Amino acid sequence: MGAKACPHCGSDEETGWQDNPESESGLAGEFTDDFDYEDFLEREFPDPQKRNGAQGNRLAWILLVLAPVSYTHLRAHETLRY
Repeated sequence: MGAKACPHCGSDEETGWQDNPESESGLAGEFTDDFDYEDFLEREFPDPQKRNGAQGNRLAWILLVLAPVSYTHLRAHETLRY
């Protein structure tokens, strides 16, 4: 005994079976062989090292600003000039 309904498109004996469901369903463009899997992976899951580069730059800028400000603040307290 065969399948009661198509698991892909849902066709059954009452609605009719399709001989070529990809071409008649309008979804043929989504199931072609020219899908670039590597491109998909790069877009959906970016390289963590590239993402950490921005965070590393942000940390460097914070330290470059925070270090002189902290030093100046501490020197002002030492000399009581605040």
